[in-house]
Amino acid sequence: MRARAAAVIIKNDSVLLIHRNNEGKQYYVLPGGGIEAGEEPLQACIREVKEELGIEVKNARVFFEYQNGDDPNYFFLIDEYHGKPTIGDFPKQSETNIYEIEWVDIQDILTVPLFPEVLKEKIANLNLLVADQ
Repeated sequence: MRARAAAVIIKNDSVLLIHRNNEGKQYYVLPGGGIEAGEEPLQACIREVKEELGIEVKNARVFFEYQNGDDPNYFFLIDEYHGKPTIGDFPKQSETNIYEIEWVDIQDILTVPLFPEVLKEKIANLNLLVADQ
């Protein structure tokens, strides 16, 4: 494992997730990936979002940090981007390993199998912040 950076992309009270179907096992993840040598977490997040979704981040801010064993995971909140999210060229995509973009209402986030699980409550609380504005 290694340090990772991922994006919590919000639009219209929904969060963009990648729905994975990996050999029949279905779950959701946030767009993101490993931090390369010499790269800052925010730079990695922006790069990974561009590679995986083909969009350019316009506004990102620190959202949450999670320690996965010895490896830090950084999550950035993104509510402004340019382009239309589409699945990039994943080298591991196949008939038994499928990636799909899915917008999930923040109110429903607690009901989806999101990895890591700790993110569910953090994202659900975003709904409270949006409602208070």
